[in-house]
Amino acid sequence: MEMLIGFLILLFLIVLGVPVVFSFGATVIWFVFTMGYNAKFIFSTMYSSMNSVVLLAIPLFIMVGGVMERGSIGSALVNFIESFVGRIRGALCIVSAVACAVFGSICGSGAATLSCIGSIMAPKMRERNYPMGVCAAVLCCSAPVGMLIPPSSIQILFAWAGNLSVLACFLSTVIPGIILTTLIAIVSWVMCRNNKEIIVTEKVSKKEWLSKTKKSTIHAVPALVMPFIVLGGIYGGLMTATEAAGVAVVYALI
Repeated sequence: MEMLIGFLILLFLIVLGVPVVFSFGATVIWFVFTMGYNAKFIFSTMYSSMNSVVLLAIPLFIMVGGVMERGSIGSALVNFIESFVGRIRGALCIVSAVACAVFGSICGSGAATLSCIGSIMAPKMRERNYPMGVCAAVLCCSAPVGMLIPPSSIQILFAWAGNLSVLACFLSTVIPGIILTTLIAIVSWVMCRNNKEIIVTEKVSKKEWLSKTKKSTIHAVPALVMPFIVLGGIYGGLMTATEAAGVAVVYALI
């Protein structure tokens, strides 16, 4: 009966809008007072469980996402990809999917990816008469895919909870993440390729295209190098996931 009441308390508080951490805390307090659990044992167990260096990587990668969101890194990635596919009808769907995957793999946060890339791509797609339903679907489906592509805070949390290797968790989702990104890009492009209302980029001379591409590439190279630094350090055995997250924060700030 006490277990059922504890579950109802948790459910009621969450539905009421109380933050999840406080909802679970209230449930624990209920169990301590009604089921005779030793509070010292509970708190010592909680501390020993949370006292993990691996968990430090999560706030650090979230910090990376915040730095990238407020800087020009997302815009640089979008312009770089668009310079190659901008004249294809429906190309902004491809740009959105790939940019979300690349940005998400760097910052490891689906929410940060959606807020950054979405704020860049949604106005662009609206200006070029893309169906807003397709725009919303592409961005909302592509943003979480970045969590499958390392480094991902969700994978780090899963590795910690399951006492698994962070590197093994990273390697297990790289290929599925790339496949999902490719499928989202292809499906969304097929949906928009015959829509005559969509405005495509005007044709420019080869010299102008090379100049624009060169400029966008130079601007995007620092952002594109970040995954190689972070993942290369982890896979090469030079850094742990936490150390790589710290390096990513410093690199993003620079």
